[in-house]
Amino acid sequence: RIGALRDIFHRQLKQTQEYNRGLIYLEVSRNLENNDYSEFEAIIFCGFFYLHKTESRLMRYFYEQNNGHFIFQGDPAEWSVLKKSAKDLGVEMIPGPQEENLPEVSIQAGFDTHSQACLAREILKNTKDLDNTAIVLPQPESLMPLLSEIGCLSKNFNVSMGYPLKNSIIYSLFKAIFKAQETRKDGLYYAEDYLKVLSHPLMKNLMITKDSSATRVMIHKIEEIILGIEEHPFNGSLFISLKEVEQSRELFDLGLITTKSMGLTQEYQDLQNIVRTLHQACFSSWENTANFHDFIKVLKEFTSVLLSKSNLGQYPLNVKAMEKVLAWQ
Repeated sequence: RIGALRDIFHRQLKQTQEYNRGLIYLEVSRNLENNDYSEFEAIIFCGFFYLHKTESRLMRYFYEQNNGHFIFQGDPAEWSVLKKSAKDLGVEMIPGPQEENLPEVSIQAGFDTHSQACLAREILKNTKDLDNTAIVLPQPESLMPLLSEIGCLSKNFNVSMGYPLKNSIIYSLFKAIFKAQETRKDGLYYAEDYLKVLSHPLMKNLMITKDSSATRVMIHKIEEIILGIEEHPFNGSLFISLKEVEQSRELFDLGLITTKSMGLTQEYQDLQNIVRTLHQACFSSWENTANFHDFIKVLKEFTSVLLSKSNLGQYPLNVKAMEKVLAWQ
């Protein structure tokens, strides 16, 4: 009674205007004659293996209309399912021409995106003609890890598909800064959004003093204080005052202890300057952007800080993203 149950199930789906894949295939195969396909010179089916009856019915319909073509892949002597598909479709499998100079194919596997990028780098190391080499990525998310790995092999790359600006590190930084302004309340910053801005890779590595390590130390200390890892009146605070952070003697004492243990020569005023510079660049300057003119002015000042003090230039796509921002200004 499987057939009867299926019909009842399909009727119920239609009543509620819901469709699963099986019903979609069935309805399409039943209504092939009710549509006009004259706009297509040819319809090519390839890469198929096991076919459902609805799929066979559709493919055979187009074949009989003289604009359907089938490309089988595999030897019917080895795969009986291909032989059956050819019979169901009413066609004879004709072997294609044999290539004399077949391409060399090497299949390698990495356990994640970064390991795959490393494999690509090793292959490119032994590639003599990089100017005529193409790398085809099935997913755009793989582009950044790949460029990070192969950046040392060539100065120029042509990324034909482009790279979405919203996937860039610049976009994520501006998004975090704007979110911190949106959640600001009575001059205080929501702790989670405040930390998200400071912990951004471009902010953590700003060269405000002689060593960017000092910037990372101060950001980590602020984070430890707010999260309660280090004892401080700020522990567990939901909203943060920039002024109180800048005047916190305990914060800078902790920073001095850590930088000294790392062999960094930093004075109290140096660490204070780091925090004030971060606050001014990421928070204070954005507070009074009442119009578009003010916004552009702040944006120019902020991009200037990034270009002069961050490691932005180490990654080609970051530079391109910043060029877009500067051109827009």
